[in-house]
Amino acid sequence: RQPMFTFVPIAVVGANATAAGNETALLGLPGVAKTGPCFAADYGFLPLNMYGSGAATAGDAEACQALCNSTKFCTVFTYVAASKLCHVSGEWAQPSPMAGAVAGTRSCKSLGGAAWSP
Repeated sequence: RQPMFTFVPIAVVGANATAAGNETALLGLPGVAKTGPCFAADYGFLPLNMYGSGAATAGDAEACQALCNSTKFCTVFTYVAASKLCHVSGEWAQPSPMAGAVAGTRSCKSLGGAAWSP
């Protein structure tokens, strides 16, 4: 199976900037900044929720990732900070631009130049 995209190092300037080299983008998706461990800002995964699940409240993207990691068949998540809603999705979900959202995988193991292939 071919990876959907790959994380590559970039530099980010602004409120979300951290140490140079610790920011990432999704290859082929321009302007996507990392907001935390293996998270992509202003992107989400569609469909937002897996069959049989709805949005859950989460305090932050890390809590949403933990929820995904503990949910059977969840491979990716979308966290919407404004509403504090966490959406968990399966391997069929596709990345899509989504203002104000944070997208990520169920765990950060696939980073380090490796493909993000949910």
